[in-house]
This record gives sequence, structure tokens and C-alpha cells, in this order.
Amino acid sequence: VRVSNGNASFADKMVDNDKEVTFDGFTLEGADSGNYVLEAQPAADTASITAKELTITNLAVKDKAYDGLNAAVLDGTPMIDGVITDDDISLINGTPTFSTVSPSDHIPINFTDFSIVGADQENYMLAQPTGITASITNTYSPVQGIDYTVNSNDWLTGDFVVTAKPGYELSRTNVMAQ
Repeated sequence: VRVSNGNASFADKMVDNDKEVTFDGFTLEGADSGNYVLEAQPAADTASITAKELTITNLAVKDKAYDGLNAAVLDGTPMIDGVITDDDISLINGTPTFSTVSPSDHIPINFTDFSIVGADQENYMLAQPTGITASITNTYSPVQGIDYTVNSNDWLTGDFVVTAKPGYELSRTNVMAQ
């Protein structure tokens, strides 16, 4: 005679510690099982449901031309990986910024925190992204009236003054300041 596998279940799927677990469906099996009676199911016990970790996939940032700013733009649509089918979870994107404004390859990207929302958000924890990089090229072409102003359009015969927008640097040659 042996006891068959039964079922164990929580009252709900929500994350919590010391949740009651109930048992049912246990029966006796074997050639002599008819000689015995299983008088009760196992007593209730407790267990915990822990939050499932989600990761962000399809996360990239666009390379850009130097503009003196650390603003960055997502490239594509980030997705969350690991959500249980039919759970109500959506991703709120963080905001990317370059860790430096200087032109370079493979610059680390910083993000404001990504977050999740939805009816089942308490059952998950979101791993924040790391290791994302993008490049700033040294090819920015400033735009007159936006990035700088000039007090004269007589470039060849008269004196003129070029004024850079706050936060920008001017170079006396065609080479951008580093």
C-alpha cells in the first residue's frame, strides 16, 4: 500500500510569506489498498511565494552626433521577459542619458528607474538594466540661431562675434573642442 500524489495549493497567487497551503486528492494505491481507509488529507502547512524577477530585453540606445548634451534616445521598444501568461504587467521605460557628453565609443548609459505596473505587479521584481552603451560621434554641425548666434552676416570683410548657447564651447578652427 502506498499514498498517491495529491495536490497542494495556496488560496491565491499573490506574493507573501507564511501563506497557508492546503492539501487534497491523496488516495491509497496498491493491491491491498482496499483493506485500508485514508481517514484524512495531510494537515495544512505554510509556505512563501516570492516575487519572480523580470528582465528587460530589446533595450538599446541610439548613437548620436556630438551636441554638448547627455540626452539619449531609446532605439526600439524595450520589452519585459519572464511574465507568466495572462498576468497583467506593463513596462514603464526609464529615461536614458549618456554618462559623458564627450565624443567617444561605447559610452555607458545611465537610466532613471524602469518600473512595472498592472494588477499583478506585486508578484514581480524588475531587474534594472546594466551594461548598455552607445557612442557619441564628433560630427555635430551646429545650427545658427539655435546653437549659436552671429552679430553680422558679413563674414569676409567685417568683424563679427559668434556667441555659443550656454553649455557649449566654441573652437577657433573647424575642429571641435575636446
